[in-house]
Amino acid sequence: MSSKPRDQNPSEELSLKQVAEKTKLVTDEIVTAEEELTVAHAVLDKNLPLNSKEPEVRQAVEATKQVKKRLRKSVKELTSVQVDLEKRAAK
Repeated sequence: MSSKPRDQNPSEELSLKQVAEKTKLVTDEIVTAEEELTVAHAVLDKNLPLNSKEPEVRQAVEATKQVKKRLRKSVKELTSVQVDLEKRAAK
């Protein structure tokens, strides 16, 4: 780790910008995964009659709902981190 202040190290500023860009790419990938999971969950939930669902299938459908919620939460957190990184990189 460097002991120099960040505002005196241009390469560190570039690094922050790169991290912000990578964070945005990861966030976009998670959003895409969440959207795809939403579609899969809706199809499973709608097209499998409740009375014919095996317990494992019901658990899997519920698990997709929970994963979707976790992905949505992760997107919010990553977006917050990305905003912070972009602010710091702009200094």
